[in-house]
Amino acid sequence: MAGIPVFNQSFFAMGTRCEIVLVNTGAELAERTFRLISNEVIGLENLMSRFIPGSALVLLNEGKAGQWLPVHDELWDILIVCRDFYNRSSGLFDVTAWPLIHLWKNRSAGSSPDESEISYARSLSGFDKLEFDPVSKRVLKKTDGVEFDLGAIGKGIALDRMKKRLTENGIKQAFISFGESSVLAMGTHPAGEYWPVGIPNALKPQENLHVFKASDQVITTSGTILNSSFRHDVIRQHIVNPVSGLPVTEMKMVSVKSSSAVFGEFLSTTLLIMNFGERKEFLPKIKKTEILIINYNSDSELEKEFFIL
Repeated sequence: MAGIPVFNQSFFAMGTRCEIVLVNTGAELAERTFRLISNEVIGLENLMSRFIPGSALVLLNEGKAGQWLPVHDELWDILIVCRDFYNRSSGLFDVTAWPLIHLWKNRSAGSSPDESEISYARSLSGFDKLEFDPVSKRVLKKTDGVEFDLGAIGKGIALDRMKKRLTENGIKQAFISFGESSVLAMGTHPAGEYWPVGIPNALKPQENLHVFKASDQVITTSGTILNSSFRHDVIRQHIVNPVSGLPVTEMKMVSVKSSSAVFGEFLSTTLLIMNFGERKEFLPKIKKTEILIINYNSDSELEKEFFIL
């Protein structure tokens, strides 16, 4: 690797740090490309965030039922993809499930909403509560309270955009890590034929459970484990099954290697929610993908499933 130029820089967006490594790229081109992609990702965040006042998504969330609401062109394309994922997953991947996520997200351990609260939140979730006008690119809410949350797919959108921009700028070797849960590996590692991407044991971070061999591919990971302790607060209630209205409570992690970050984010989240029977029916429909599923039974026992599709 001696003599090979390596550019390494980072920026903060979408609630986490994004690390950029560009290999065999001149300093001027690397710096210019870094500014381009970091600014574009921050621009995407300003479009998609439900927390930034005045963002296109906030304006859409604030819209009232019964009115046709105009949608920003770029946001429209994202929502159409999400609607497709919703249909393909039988409603398990649902970016309109914010009322359910919000209901569970900040609950303390052992605290649960009652059935009426869950039922009400479910009544505000789902693409069946929306109508889409593809000609004018506008959306109509059938009931007040329907809100979008793109947190499950935002990093994937950003990584796919960064991959496109790197390619347009002639950069063939790059490694981008978005909070370590979403990783883009372009070309090859300077010392090998691929980028090795390790998936650590969430309970023993120094131990890798699997190493993906990635080249022009993305590794995305979803999980419920917060840290390396089996305290009650280790399970995060941030991933909710929109069909049942209940959070995923199993100690579980899913990693996906695919050519598209958006598709990988969809798969890792959906497979985390699915039960065994649902996965068995769903997986034969997936192509050109590697999937790692980890179920933690205790601090010393886990079950590992690996699929090459």
